[in-house]
Amino acid sequence: MSVKIKILHLACQPDSTKIVEDVLADGGIPCDLISVNDEQSLTDALNKFAPDIILADNTFPDLNTIKALAYLKHNGFDIPVISLAGPQPQNNLLAIVNIMKQGAYDYILPENIGSLSGAIAATLKRHKINQHLALSEIHEQALKISEANLSAIIENTTDLVYSLDTDLKFITFNQLFKNTIKAVYGFDIEQGVGILDHLFGYNLQMAEKWRDIYARALNGETQQFVNEYVFGDGKVYLSYSINPIRETGKVIGLSCFSRDITSQRLLEIEREKITTDLLQRNNALEQFTYIISHNLRAPVANIIGLTAYANTIKIEDEEVGEIVKNISLSADKLDGVISDLNQVLQVNKSITENIDLVVLPALIQDIKFSVKNLIEKEQVSIICDFDESSEIYSLKSFMHSIFYNLILNSIKYSQPDISPIINISAKTIHGNMTIVYTDNGRGIDISKYGNEIFGLYKRFDTSVDGKGIGLFMVKMQVESLGGNITVDSTIDKGTTFTIEFPLKQPDKADV
Repeated sequence: MSVKIKILHLACQPDSTKIVEDVLADGGIPCDLISVNDEQSLTDALNKFAPDIILADNTFPDLNTIKALAYLKHNGFDIPVISLAGPQPQNNLLAIVNIMKQGAYDYILPENIGSLSGAIAATLKRHKINQHLALSEIHEQALKISEANLSAIIENTTDLVYSLDTDLKFITFNQLFKNTIKAVYGFDIEQGVGILDHLFGYNLQMAEKWRDIYARALNGETQQFVNEYVFGDGKVYLSYSINPIRETGKVIGLSCFSRDITSQRLLEIEREKITTDLLQRNNALEQFTYIISHNLRAPVANIIGLTAYANTIKIEDEEVGEIVKNISLSADKLDGVISDLNQVLQVNKSITENIDLVVLPALIQDIKFSVKNLIEKEQVSIICDFDESSEIYSLKSFMHSIFYNLILNSIKYSQPDISPIINISAKTIHGNMTIVYTDNGRGIDISKYGNEIFGLYKRFDTSVDGKGIGLFMVKMQVESLGGNITVDSTIDKGTTFTIEFPLKQPDKADV
């Protein structure tokens, strides 16, 4: 041995340690040897010296071999112990057997002290083997536990689970997969059997398809897809995930999962059907409304023209004159309704205008310029804060219309003798542009009219001329741009509109 062995000697007498040192020197054992004679010294030596082996004098009154072995076991130390016997009569056979049963590796009689060097070498070798075996047992037990846990998981999942080696032979599978294959294809699967062998015997076209899928997966590409199967009188939909198993960068097999998504897929199909039906109904309704509004326009125009002409003629009969007057008023109102209807239809039609960059400060400035006279007359203050967010890709015409209607509404429904103040700010929150529009106008009773604010022809203040179409148009245009709008208002304090638009870059087709 060339590496020094650290030996701890539990010695009752210094002379016994000297004997051990001499024997080891004669045996050519290179070592560092220290001796202790009480439990505290033993504890310190175990923690600081960390011995490779312990020699225990069996005649040690306070810390003999049995006590030392018990101490080591209790405190979790895995260090081999050799017992050194004292003179007779302690060395009886029953005592030796008991010491060995408690875990000592060897028992050296006084007359055999010369064999100590060989006993130490043999003990260290045996201890190393025992450690290796113990570690192997731990690993084996851990592997068994891991396999049991994995088996419990795959057997209790509702997914179909199986794995294949590079030859596409079954490594493992859960019972649900085995039962499903039996029910669908009519054959039993076993470990070590190739999955394609079964499929080629069942359906050539299907086997070719799966061979391509597995080939791509073995090439390192994860495969995810949904298959549709005819089962009984209906259809079954299964989603698949075929994943390469890698070891040191090399694909050594495939881990495969399949889930029954029939219920989910049927719901999606039903939802798609309902959506398609609603779109068809909506398009038909829009077309019907379009036809009605345009077909009415000519007759209404004729009525307006005739009543206008009739009003230029002196009608002697007052009752007839009143009738003509009422017809004229009714025709004007009907013409207004048709005009509003066409305006709504224009918003609800498919958007064909290109998406463009809208700069909010410039947009508000354009609106202020277009209603400059009204702003000066009513002494309107429009305060903007676009420092955090000022640009958005959208439809310029819709954005212009939204702010134009809001600003006109704020001016129209301002409080008497109080100059209108409008605050507009924008910021980016979670990928959306959030615009807060606030005025100090008359306000709306939210508790009373909250559900009707954006309704068509809904008016809550009849002291001001209006048709009740502005906020309806604002909401339609906001939602057409993929946004949403909410309102909060207090009577005689003002109104706040919060508008959220998704921030997105334009598609190439839009620019």
